[in-house]
Amino acid sequence: MREIKFRAWHKRDGYMSPVGELRIETTKDALIYVPVQTTEDGDIEWDGDYVGFGDLQLMQYTGIKNANGQELYESDIIENDSEWWQIVFTEGKFMCDPINGGNVYMDLEELGKL
Repeated sequence: MREIKFRAWHKRDGYMSPVGELRIETTKDALIYVPVQTTEDGDIEWDGDYVGFGDLQLMQYTGIKNANGQELYESDIIENDSEWWQIVFTEGKFMCDPINGGNVYMDLEELGKL
């Protein structure tokens, strides 16, 4: 079973952060915990903040890493054999959607070298 985790793009402030905890408070906002600093012993300190869903794009981890060991998330753009793909969640699984047009999805795990 893959690890369930998210990262968040904060649209208003223009930065990406890992999500330590997410609490859906209302239909309009969520309490999101993001790392604020690392302590001397390596532990991460988290801080919670209310963020409106309109100001936030959550991206789920696919459970797959690329050839460089980097985690791949929903909405990531990847290249394979000079073709560009965006990772999407459709039909109950993560797929690759061609950016250059067309609607031929490819299973993320079948894409090969990422």
